[in-house]
Amino acid sequence: MPTFRGFSTRSSRSDPATALNPFTSGAPGSPQLLSALVGSTAGTADSQIDGQLIDGQAILRGPVVNMPAGAVQAVIGAEWSQEKQETTFLNPGVAPSIRSLRRNTYSVFSEARVPILAVAINRRTPSD
Repeated sequence: MPTFRGFSTRSSRSDPATALNPFTSGAPGSPQLLSALVGSTAGTADSQIDGQLIDGQAILRGPVVNMPAGAVQAVIGAEWSQEKQETTFLNPGVAPSIRSLRRNTYSVFSEARVPILAVAINRRTPSD
């Protein structure tokens, strides 16, 4: 895994020539700064990442009951997602190590639109 040596001291510098600026439209820092953050790539580990996202959603929407002021509208729904990531670290001369991560997310929601006042619109044609 890459290490970020000296990140805290380099990210807190106030001189624009030596500070890390991730919000710029160009390079976030000088070549020296960026290479110092990543370090030397000679003899370091390589990694292979495999990610998967599965997501599903169900929604029921429509009128529930009619009232004098109008129809009560309701929405009921549920959502589920599963995220998986498997990272294989390939270190030269060492057996590969695997790290597996997984997260499941569930949610249920509802909302209702209840009219409480009826508005009468008078559509008379003006007469001369």
